[in-house]
Amino acid sequence: MGWDNNVFYNGRYSVGINNSLIYENDTCNNWAQSIGEIPLGRTLKLSGWIKTIESEDVLMTIQYLDKEWNFVGFGTTEITNKINGTNDWRMYNASVFVPLNTKLIVVRLSLCGIGKFWFDNVKLIVK
Repeated sequence: MGWDNNVFYNGRYSVGINNSLIYENDTCNNWAQSIGEIPLGRTLKLSGWIKTIESEDVLMTIQYLDKEWNFVGFGTTEITNKINGTNDWRMYNASVFVPLNTKLIVVRLSLCGIGKFWFDNVKLIVK
């Protein structure tokens, strides 16, 4: 996982994940970011450009957790777009309503299984 200045959609860098290890159990390698300000009762749209090479399963996810760390909401690109195989840069989106009992938001960009993928211009927008 790291910055890449050879493969990018816009600007000078992208961030990529490359995994060739076959795990005994299903495992996702991912970049995650916690979100500080929580727009309760609104909808968040996660969007970004993704490029893949021989990837098993790539996804962008928004996770909402309550104060006991239980999941109270979830949105992912897997609902509308399965991202796998080899694909040039393409825009992907996931939107989900923020439940009123949300205490933590985590955005994840994940590679489940083997392959390579890069993401660029990832945005989280309050609608």
